[in-house]
Parts: sequence; C-alpha cells; structure tokens
Amino acid sequence: MRYVMKSNVLYQESGREPLGKIKNALFGPKKTISTSASPAVLKADILQVEQAASERRDVRELKYVLTDGRGEAIASAVPGYSQREDPSVAGWPAFRAPEVDHAVIQLGDSHYLLTRRGANDYLLTDEGDAVLQAKRQSMSSAWSIESDVGFPAELICGLYIFCRYIEHENEAIPA
Repeated sequence: MRYVMKSNVLYQESGREPLGKIKNALFGPKKTISTSASPAVLKADILQVEQAASERRDVRELKYVLTDGRGEAIASAVPGYSQREDPSVAGWPAFRAPEVDHAVIQLGDSHYLLTRRGANDYLLTDEGDAVLQAKRQSMSSAWSIESDVGFPAELICGLYIFCRYIEHENEAIPA
C-alpha cells in the first residue's frame, strides 16, 4: 500500500481523508499520533539512559519509544552509528557528531532494522526483507511511504517519526 505524509498528516496515496496525524510538542522531541477514530492513540519520545557528565552524547544511550494510551511501550528503537564512523572504532570526530544511519526496532516480539540509505531515504527490513520504505519526494516536503505489511496508520506514523529522529541526530552538533 502506498501512502503520502504531508505536513505530518498521513494519507493513502490516492485518498483525501487523513489516516493519521502527528502533533509536535511545543518543545523537545515528544509527539502525539492520532487517528480519525481516536484523538490520542500513541505518543513518541526519546529517552536517555543516564550518562556521566564527562561523557559525550552517545546515541547508543538513547531509546526512541512509542507508547500507547496506558503509557506502555509498543515499539522501541535504539539508534546506531554508521560502520565507518562508529566512535568505538574510528574515535570521535573533532568538529561534528558521527553519522547515525540505522536503528534496531523492537515491535512486540518482532525485530526490525531501520536503515538510512541516503538523505531522506529509509528502509525498514525484517530479516533482510523490506517491509516499509519512506522517502522524501524530490523538491517537496511530502514523503512517500510504501508498505504491504498491513501496519496500522498510527504505527506507520510512529515509524516515520523514528526516521525523523535519525535525521535529527545527523543535524545535531553536541557541545
């Protein structure tokens, strides 16, 4: 099935009715996902494991989380550095953060790999098989999302948010 994400609203590619909406918090990475059936279905956030004050901000210490209305995690993701820039192998770059190019996602009992294949191009795989692709349309702020797995609209919105979190990790320059 093909979808389009425009201004944080998910539509079927040929549809006009919104399937899901993402609302940003005033500050920070928190987001709320709603559908036409429910005003607040899921919440997305980035949690950080405590680090010593002298340590650099390491994305491997972060967890992207989707929670339901009861506050229970239904999906989580741990981001990771690209193999060529992993600080534990190559050391920390002097003037920028290392590139983040993937996240390991746990969704129920299933594990997926979300890979950033290029600027604004993401692929979600399950044991090597593609299950979702999200790509920004050229010269547009809209995203094309394709998945034949049957994920509900609110989960597609959540996976899109995880893609955007990875994007923001690559924009951030820690002090």
